[in-house]
Amino acid sequence: MASAAPADLRPHRAPESAPKAPRRRDIQGLRTIAVLMVVLFHARLPIPGGFTGVDVFFVISGFVITGMLHREWVTTGGIRLRTFYLRRFMRLAPALGLLVAVVVLISVVLQSPYGPQQSVATTGLGALLMSANLVIANAAGDY
Repeated sequence: MASAAPADLRPHRAPESAPKAPRRRDIQGLRTIAVLMVVLFHARLPIPGGFTGVDVFFVISGFVITGMLHREWVTTGGIRLRTFYLRRFMRLAPALGLLVAVVVLISVVLQSPYGPQQSVATTGLGALLMSANLVIANAAGDY
C-alpha cells in the first residue's frame, strides 16, 4: 500500500535555472552612460572622472547578479555556484576569445615580434584563462 506523501515532502526536480527577469531600461541606460564614460576617457578627451565608468559597471554587475541569484534561490530553494560560474564563463568566453584573437592578429601586423608581440600573446593567454591581471602584475612587478 503506497500512501501519498504530503506535498512539501515529495521529491521534486529543480528547474535548470531561475526564470529570466525582463531587461530593465534604466539599468541599460546606466550601462550605456558607463560605456561612453570609459570610451571617452580612453580617447583622451577632457572628461573629468571618465574612469568611474568602470566602477559603475561593477555596481551594475553586482545588482544584476544579486537579482539572478535571488531568483534562483526563490525558485529552486538554493544556489548552485558551479552552474552559475559555468553559465558566466559560457556567456563571456566567445566574445573574449574573439577579442583576444583580434588583438593578437593586430599585434602580429603592427608590433615587433621580440618584445611587445610576446607580451600581447602572454597577456592574451592570461585573458583566455581569466587571469590577465595576475599575468600583468607578475610581468610588471606592480599594477
